[in-house]
Amino acid sequence: MAMTIGMIVLFSIIFFFVGLMWWNIFKKAGYHGAVGLLMLVPIANIIMLAILAFGEWPIYRRLSQPGTDDIKNAKALSLPLIIIIVIALLPIIALIAAIAIPNLLRAR
Repeated sequence: MAMTIGMIVLFSIIFFFVGLMWWNIFKKAGYHGAVGLLMLVPIANIIMLAILAFGEWPIYRRLSQPGTDDIKNAKALSLPLIIIIVIALLPIIALIAAIAIPNLLRAR
């Protein structure tokens, strides 16, 4: 029981830091940081990596325009992007719950 909870906590911490790293990478490329969370989702990570590798980064467009400030070019997190991220993270949350809930009920 304690080992299972410890493994879940360890996995969650690692998962959090990997997500934070991808968030910062995409933010530095000029995308919204939340797009980086799609790197934690199978299949979506290959697509996002291809976009990151072969697409034109928004930061380059912003830097190539003289006299523009970051506030004018800042974009809010759009509703479709929020929906995509939530839908993409649901299987991961369900997997963690599928592992944790039976073990916690058995422990009682």
